[in-house]
Amino acid sequence: GLGGVADVAALIAQNYKARRAVQNGPRARVITAMAGCLDLLQLRSEGDGEYLRAAAGHLRVLSRWARKSTSTVHVPGFAAHVEHHGGITLPGDDVMDGELEALASRLRAADAVPPYRAKWSAASSSTVIMADVFRYQKFYEVCPNFLYLYQHCALKSVPEAVVEGMGGVWDRCATPERHLTFEAGVKEAVICWNAPKPHMESCIPFLDRALLVHFDGKPPHFTHVSAAASRGVVQSKVVQKHRNTKPRLPGTLWLPGTR
Repeated sequence: GLGGVADVAALIAQNYKARRAVQNGPRARVITAMAGCLDLLQLRSEGDGEYLRAAAGHLRVLSRWARKSTSTVHVPGFAAHVEHHGGITLPGDDVMDGELEALASRLRAADAVPPYRAKWSAASSSTVIMADVFRYQKFYEVCPNFLYLYQHCALKSVPEAVVEGMGGVWDRCATPERHLTFEAGVKEAVICWNAPKPHMESCIPFLDRALLVHFDGKPPHFTHVSAAASRGVVQSKVVQKHRNTKPRLPGTLWLPGTR
């Protein structure tokens, strides 16, 4: 009846008002600020005059949001790592504005010469320019704080590239050959995504703590079990064949200082 129709209309109106509130709320303003100052494609082509002044205004909104909404996470054993990165602490607006202007100037200058002109002109998004900005010193040396905020926002907004990276980590952690349960795969994927890489010096406290937890506080001790050795097979025929093959060059050739 008409009563049911009225209820549906009221529900639609309520949802519409809620969506409008979200669109006009603080989160929407942050997203708008990201689009207004982090688009390197526009910064390269229009990074002067009126556009640059508007981008600086968006950058101030974004910087203030980042300072207020994010705090440094202190993890046991990672004091040096956290202190080195300094959380999301950013300099004043004048410094951030100067870095934005300096980056825009260098992007415009590079856009006029090869190989950037052809590569950037054919780009349909900012990812191509972003790769060069993070890779080459002549770009990133003038805007370290801006790029730190840029990276923070990229990870916050979960763009396609970040999602694909997460998917790759999950694929490597949950391959069928490893027979992990779903819960174990999730835990390992979280560690692989967030922990420092094994070759980094900052990973040493992480590995020490992991070994301490794994062995219940006792000194680490590993026992290697080889199925081949238990059957009396010390070396496979393939490995023995390669060992009997004489190398073309002597092994001493690879020693440091050898010509």
